[in-house]
Amino acid sequence: MGDLPRPPLVGTKVFTHVGVDFAGPFLVKAALLRRIQTTKGYLCIFVCMATRAVHLELVSDLSATLFLADLNRFVSRRGRCTDLYSDCGTNFVGAKNYMDYVKRLFSSSKLTAGISNVHIQWHLNPPTAPHIGGLWEAAVKSAKTLLHRTIQEQVLTYEELNTVFHRIEAILNSRPLGAMSSDPNDLQTLTAGHFLTVEPLVTVPVPDPLHPGPRLTLQQRWTLVQHLQKHFWHRWSK
Repeated sequence: MGDLPRPPLVGTKVFTHVGVDFAGPFLVKAALLRRIQTTKGYLCIFVCMATRAVHLELVSDLSATLFLADLNRFVSRRGRCTDLYSDCGTNFVGAKNYMDYVKRLFSSSKLTAGISNVHIQWHLNPPTAPHIGGLWEAAVKSAKTLLHRTIQEQVLTYEELNTVFHRIEAILNSRPLGAMSSDPNDLQTLTAGHFLTVEPLVTVPVPDPLHPGPRLTLQQRWTLVQHLQKHFWHRWSK
């Protein structure tokens, strides 16, 4: 058996060592208007290799440009990661080459000699070896499989699908990692959400939504989003 990976054994902040992968596609549309073309959306998953916390982002395609924008949103909200792990997808390779070019560009300037201290070290898996990224592949399985079974053929708007992704992020970060104490009467569990907000992740209280009909009015769209969240929770908890 090989040695344990180093990131889970080092005491660092959340999302210092991160694995990333894509899942999808999902059908989305820009707005609830007639003759609006349906397009594809993809789920980008960032996984903390130390705490198993996840961060979900919605992107419109698999290009390197949009992944760089997605990475910037992740860093702005979760902080800079020092090491990034991924497979050899063309969007990841393109983003890595661009970041290496920026590093060489700034390193040649004396005014920005400390750029190497904030540079993200990118690690690519060997080709045709997806099992090496089993940590984030497991997160993809947890989110993608149940999402497809929950959403099925329903077409959501960009905002609705993004809301569902964020709620699923909170659900995945609420899974128990261990007991909070050795007291048998203490039923609280340690979750990945404790490392993010120092408390369990909860949602805004809403009534249990009824099953929406085949035809949805504008007033029923929010009910549909709640129903998808509830459906995902029931499947995931089982």
